[in-house]
Amino acid sequence: MVLRECPIADSCVGGMICANSSCESDKRKQKFIKKVVHAFTGEAVCVFAEYADLANKTAECALHRCKCLVTDPSKPPLIHIAGFSCKDLSKLKSMKGEQRACVLSQRQGSSGTTFDALTKDLVTHEIPIYIGENVEELANVKSDNLFYFLETMREAGYAAVVQVLNAEDYKCAAKRKRSWIIA
Repeated sequence: MVLRECPIADSCVGGMICANSSCESDKRKQKFIKKVVHAFTGEAVCVFAEYADLANKTAECALHRCKCLVTDPSKPPLIHIAGFSCKDLSKLKSMKGEQRACVLSQRQGSSGTTFDALTKDLVTHEIPIYIGENVEELANVKSDNLFYFLETMREAGYAAVVQVLNAEDYKCAAKRKRSWIIA
């Protein structure tokens, strides 16, 4: 989800930012995003199906069923909040350690391609802040993925921090460890 300075500040939480788009290929999830974001902002928000399209000027919008502006040049993005695919990084994926260790740098599978699309979007639209989430493996100091992630973000002009947080430590009734990223 890309957040911008809010044109309807009085109706947004905090009065400073609101969503202008989201990216989801699953039709059921697209409907949910439309419903929730519209209730939050009072506006119809574009929902793009392909993450890679976010680096373009326009992309096919699932809500409006036409090409829509990805970023309005008069309102540059303030924060990009999004995870990128964890499918190939996940421990549940039946890959050998060596294969999983270099997924991002080889731009393999959905994890590698969506991370590549994320970095292109951040650079193309000069988004100053990125907050993201992924599986615990991303923060593994023995993994080439962490090194590649940090180096790619540095080359894109970001100082990035990756920290593993466990939902259980925050009074949630689930043990769910995730890497959280601030750049």
